[in-house]
Amino acid sequence: MLRSVLRALSILSVVAYAQSEDVVSVLEGGAAGDGIADDSVAIQQTINNSPENSAIEFGDGRTFLISRTILLKPNRRYMGTSTLRMSAGTARLGPMFLLRYGHSDNVTVEGLTFDATGGDGILRVGVEGGTDSPVKNLVVKNCTFANTKWAGHPGESAIYAPAGLRDAAITGNQFRNCSACVWITNPSSVSITNNDFDTVYGNAISVVAYNYPFASGDGLDISYNTGRNLDRMAIEVFGSGPGTRMEAPTITNNAFVDWRKSGTKDPYGISVVVGRAAHISNNILSGGVADYGIEVGIPEAIVEGNTVEGFPYGIVIQGQRQVTVRNNTLKGQTEAAIFLSNAGPNQNAKILDNTIIDPRKFGIGADPNDYGGSTIAGNRITRAAGVFTEDGRTYPFIGIKIDAGLSSPVVVKDNSIRQTAAKLPLNFSFWGVAVFGACSGCTFDSNTIESSSDAPAGIGIVLWYGPFIDSATIIGNRFVNLASLTNGFTSGRTVAAGNTVYRVTNPDPNLVGRPPQRTGVKR
Repeated sequence: MLRSVLRALSILSVVAYAQSEDVVSVLEGGAAGDGIADDSVAIQQTINNSPENSAIEFGDGRTFLISRTILLKPNRRYMGTSTLRMSAGTARLGPMFLLRYGHSDNVTVEGLTFDATGGDGILRVGVEGGTDSPVKNLVVKNCTFANTKWAGHPGESAIYAPAGLRDAAITGNQFRNCSACVWITNPSSVSITNNDFDTVYGNAISVVAYNYPFASGDGLDISYNTGRNLDRMAIEVFGSGPGTRMEAPTITNNAFVDWRKSGTKDPYGISVVVGRAAHISNNILSGGVADYGIEVGIPEAIVEGNTVEGFPYGIVIQGQRQVTVRNNTLKGQTEAAIFLSNAGPNQNAKILDNTIIDPRKFGIGADPNDYGGSTIAGNRITRAAGVFTEDGRTYPFIGIKIDAGLSSPVVVKDNSIRQTAAKLPLNFSFWGVAVFGACSGCTFDSNTIESSSDAPAGIGIVLWYGPFIDSATIIGNRFVNLASLTNGFTSGRTVAAGNTVYRVTNPDPNLVGRPPQRTGVKR
């Protein structure tokens, strides 16, 4: 709905300009557009002399060389399919184009190519002033932004709007070889959609919430963007200081691939750590080399339908309540596919119906923290022993890791945990469920833990050192082709019923009862 409204606003803007008789050509204003002459003065004079609600026309296929920052005016459209290039000798003297605070509203930039030639950013909006009022009605569409260099300040981004942004659309653009690409603050009814990013040294998209004195934080939509060759984050939504707000942003259907091993801090896929109730869905993130695929640092978020391949951690919940992680596909994480960190309590999480393929250490895991009231259900976890060179040398593989710190029980239900390799590396350990802290009152119901190895291998349920599942309910579970049902730390104080074992060398009578005695004629 939001995208439809913003698209309609953009179309109305274009129609309004099309109906205007004021189309002002920079070529008629004296610019050469030959890529040799310095057109800075001619372009600036053309803009200065243009009436409000006019269209500044740069024509098609021309190249305009500039040697200083061009000051744009509000209530205008800047259009064409030509290239504006910053002269190499002056590229470090400031951004290519600037809209001053209080004089930035009702601007459309359309179809142009901007080449910063290694300079200090391209389009700065709402700068050199205060933070009491956001920029309104900015549309940047179908442009190309290229060749900015990072020197440590977000103002060097291709598009930089530090004073807030309302009723705006950044759509259909290409970003190439940029220090950082889109950096905006305090959005309200803003869409960042259908953009493409290639070779980014900072973030592709940054959205920051400050405690500014105007209403903001509603209607942020980041969708259908694509990118590759990233050093840091694809999408980061974060806050600075108390009192910040971001209500139910949608981050959907984006696809980013191939992070470089650059050593840059925090090379995440998507990070949302301000506000509440974000909907992070149907994104594709692959080729991550460090840290997190998706970081959830807000309560009540819904993370669903995403595909995350690579990264040490696929999806991480950072101390937040009532987060739902469902129907995601995670593959090849070198630490854990889904992880509840010890950044704070993660109460009432729902981890449901995810497909997890070949994580190295944990399918679903937790550090010690209070994630009481959580449900881990319907997940399909497969792991082929030997897919990592470390297999058999360091950590066991654990399908679901339950750790200490619970203030209330958790439910682990209807999960399938399967080791899929026929031949196992020497000393490889497969644990279906591992419990590292008191789990009284927890329920383990109708889970299947199975090894496809040629001979029985692995342990169904491992307890760290004591009877942590005393007073827990273990019912209806199925254990197949395992060396042992448990590691022996269970007791008769576990509520157990309906558990079945098939080709389990050492069943645990506390969970399945004693095996029946054989009868009949001795041979």
